This record gives sequence, C-alpha cells and structure tokens, in this order.
Amino acid sequence: MATLTPIGRYFDVKDGRVYGHVRKGTGPALVFLHYWGGSHRTWRAVVDHLDPTQPFVSYDHRGWG
Repeated sequence: MATLTPIGRYFDVKDGRVYGHVRKGTGPALVFLHYWGGSHRTWRAVVDHLDPTQPFVSYDHRGWG
C-alpha cells in the first residue's frame, strides 16, 4: 500500500540509530544519499516531484542532519 506522505522515523544500525524519511509504494525503492554537510532534507525538492506511488528512503548519515 502506498503512503503519499513520507514518514519520519529512526533506523537501527550497528552501534546506534539514524533518522530519515520513508515512503512506501509500488516498485523498487529509491535511496537518497546526501552530500557532505547535507541531511535527508537535501532531497526534499526531488522527492516532491516523484510520482506519489514511488517508494523512497532518505536518511541522515551519522554526524549530519
């Protein structure tokens, strides 16, 4: 089932957690990795133009965001 609004959540990773946004949908998910000094918000303008059923994950690398 697709969710139109991205869901902010924490992901458990080895030795800690990272924060990001997830949107469920149909098909393979896109994974957005930000540049040095960025955050999951870096991809907001791109995500806003995706088809609403396109799943994706954008997260903050450790130490950023």
